[in-house]
Amino acid sequence: DMKLGEVVNFPEIAIPLQFREWGDHGDTSTDGVLWDRYIWDHGVADTEPTKSNLERTDGGAVFVPGVGCTVNSRLELANIASTSGSTYDTTGLHRSRSDPGVGAFSPYHGSKTVMNRDTSAGSELFASYGDTWIPNIPGAIVTFDETMDLADDFLLEYYDAVEEIDGLSDELAEAVWNLTRSFGNGGDILMENFVLGAVPREASWKDVKRHLEESRAASESLQRDEQINRKGTLSTSRKFVDDMGRRSSEWLQQHGKCQDHLKPGRSTLPQAGRGAFATRFL
Repeated sequence: DMKLGEVVNFPEIAIPLQFREWGDHGDTSTDGVLWDRYIWDHGVADTEPTKSNLERTDGGAVFVPGVGCTVNSRLELANIASTSGSTYDTTGLHRSRSDPGVGAFSPYHGSKTVMNRDTSAGSELFASYGDTWIPNIPGAIVTFDETMDLADDFLLEYYDAVEEIDGLSDELAEAVWNLTRSFGNGGDILMENFVLGAVPREASWKDVKRHLEESRAASESLQRDEQINRKGTLSTSRKFVDDMGRRSSEWLQQHGKCQDHLKPGRSTLPQAGRGAFATRFL
């Protein structure tokens, strides 16, 4: 498990990109689409801007390898604050002494990814990309708080409607649920309906129904302030979104890839700046 405020993995280097403007996805870019997806605005890591204009607005992009660039986004359900700040340090090298290593490595390092809430073992780490990127990705789950609240309201109304149908078999209830949830899963019908896109995608109606009944019973036993404080644990839509990003220890042992084999540090080689050091025998 990881606790609120805990640093994920090791603080990372931050590499300013002189050839790329963050947010510029124009056809004139010839360095590949990967840079569009795995870079941040320079201000995220507190690196120096690559250019300024007459309006005194800065521009620039930064690449933070490791956790800083590989995490996915869940907007308001994010459990980490990804890529925060950096330290400027040239490891004692300086142009005035004609050190040949100057400019051969990034002087920015120590960029941290920090947990912003307690998270259980096996959970995926999610950052927030901001409000504009995720809603434009076809089929993506748009996990704004407002969207998740509306999804919970929809589920409760859906539950009441299903329960009012006399003689509805479990098999037919599952079939109707499968059809309903497909509307918001990137299909042709209602593809832009973010609320339907936020209902549980991979859960059976039996499991969703059980959690709705448990959360409704728990909510009725709480005072209003307690309901607000426990909003996340009572939310059916949030519960199943979290479950989609959770794997067992056994699954991770078989399929997972470690990101902590290497850690950054000051190189033992003259003029080399910083390098990668093994954390264990490889």
